[in-house]
Amino acid sequence: MALSTDTVAANYERIRGELGPEVTIVAATKYVDAADLPALAEAGIEIVGENRAQDHQGDVTHGLPP
Repeated sequence: MALSTDTVAANYERIRGELGPEVTIVAATKYVDAADLPALAEAGIEIVGENRAQDHQGDVTHGLPP
């Protein structure tokens, strides 16, 4: 499903209004196609993290205590 720049921008502005300008907003995505990422930038989002922890569980938890 393609991202809607208008929807993302509206949600971002709503959250920005609730949190204020001093808070850094990080957008977390999951399985977003690279072709859809420009919609995030066009909506004003500057920091994006891809959330696929289940794909990397062995890497993330290796060597860490339970």
